Amino acid sequence: MLAQKIRYAALMLVAAIAFVGCSDDDNNTSLPLATEGRYGSYAIDEEQIPVNSYTVSDGDWFLVMLTPLESTASAGTYAVIGVHPELLGQEVDVEYAYCNYDYVFVVEDPTYYHAAFRALQNGSIKIDVNGNAVSIKADVTTFDGKHFTYQNDNLVIE
Repeated sequence: MLAQKIRYAALMLVAAIAFVGCSDDDNNTSLPLATEGRYGSYAIDEEQIPVNSYTVSDGDWFLVMLTPLESTASAGTYAVIGVHPELLGQEVDVEYAYCNYDYVFVVEDPTYYHAAFRALQNGSIKIDVNGNAVSIKADVTTFDGKHFTYQNDNLVIE
């Protein structure tokens, strides 16, 4: 009798968990991202991702990190575009340049991921520094055929 009660209680517990787990909790009232961010938007094929924050860093690489989030501090969605400092001001043809030596390109997005070790198929990247501002133009095709574009002529170095 006790074993039957335990089985019945376990069955009810499993049913309750299944009911809660399968309930419609889609109360998402957040607005979709704008198609144009404060610093333009980058495109992956037809999808426009607004750029609301960026970080510029230099050292062994000159890197620009772009994100639709309000801060790059803990960004999980971003694009990083960079060139070796010797190539600043030059148009880098990625078909003939060395991945992770002449240029760096990474995209981490909920719908797309491009790892740094993957070479780009074709296109070009140009990053130039003008006083305290950076201009960047990237028009490239990723290893799997996705077209990525971004251009901004006035990202202020902070």
